[in-house]
Amino acid sequence: MILYLCLDEMGQMNPKEVGETAYMLANGMGKLRANKNAYAREKHTWRLLFLSSGEISLADHMKEGGKKVRAGQEVRIIDIPSDTGEHGAFEYLHSMEHGATFSRHLCQKTESYHGTLGRSFIKKLVEDVFQTTEKIKKYRKEFIDKNSSTTQSGQISRALHKFSLVAAAGRLATDYNLTGWTDEDAFWAAEECFKKWVESRGGKNSSEEISALKQVRHFFELHGESRFSNWKGDENQKTINRAGYKKVSSGSLNFFVFQEVFRSDICSGLNPNDVAKVLVEKGWIIPSSDGKSSRSEKLPGLDASVRCYRFDGDKVFADVI
Repeated sequence: MILYLCLDEMGQMNPKEVGETAYMLANGMGKLRANKNAYAREKHTWRLLFLSSGEISLADHMKEGGKKVRAGQEVRIIDIPSDTGEHGAFEYLHSMEHGATFSRHLCQKTESYHGTLGRSFIKKLVEDVFQTTEKIKKYRKEFIDKNSSTTQSGQISRALHKFSLVAAAGRLATDYNLTGWTDEDAFWAAEECFKKWVESRGGKNSSEEISALKQVRHFFELHGESRFSNWKGDENQKTINRAGYKKVSSGSLNFFVFQEVFRSDICSGLNPNDVAKVLVEKGWIIPSSDGKSSRSEKLPGLDASVRCYRFDGDKVFADVI
């Protein structure tokens, strides 16, 4: 049996435990514990769909507990922004005065009718299991094909498959005359939520790549002035813990970063080789003529050329992540 669990206010949970709980709920398996005789108890397993509300994202909540969110956790608990930019959480108010009025109307109706549609839906599903299964496969494929251009990383593809199940369920309920929607409404709603999620997470790249880009940009935001000496020199500038040099040429800003600063400071907690590859692909690092991420440069005050990383500062600060 597949169960459906609605959780309220994830923010009330201990931020140090919420990440592992995400894994546990989605993976359908509890922790292995011993009984009073020190023998292993039978591990609890389940198949569960769950939904959680909250005012902060999983990543922000874990950060409060000093934890860093993993890509697998973000795919298991998908954070969908609830602000449409029009009427709060609602795209349409259906002739009502404002969002608060519509919200109260929904609360009143769900108190009276919750569960009614669900029972009718399940009854229809099991009348012909084979036909139902084939329809779900068909609708999921239609939804995935329609939105596949949005996908780039495996994580987004995995999330898209989850949204496709929601879209297929809504379309089936419409086929059963249970919703009063048009044939396209369920797909449209699921697609809007999917696109909002992709936008809020920072784009199509993997979570690790997005985190790396944000960390690199943050370094230059913090230290772009204090740790980089001007290329032509400035007697009024005092550079402490120099990370490299900055140069403005033909209106473009470039940063020349020492190799060890890149590895130890900019890429702290990350794999420098992986980060460099992403930065070259993104155009933030200007590679050498032979395609390597670091390059040989004649830096001010040095007789010999040294290898360093040359950053396109304009792209670092302007690119959308």
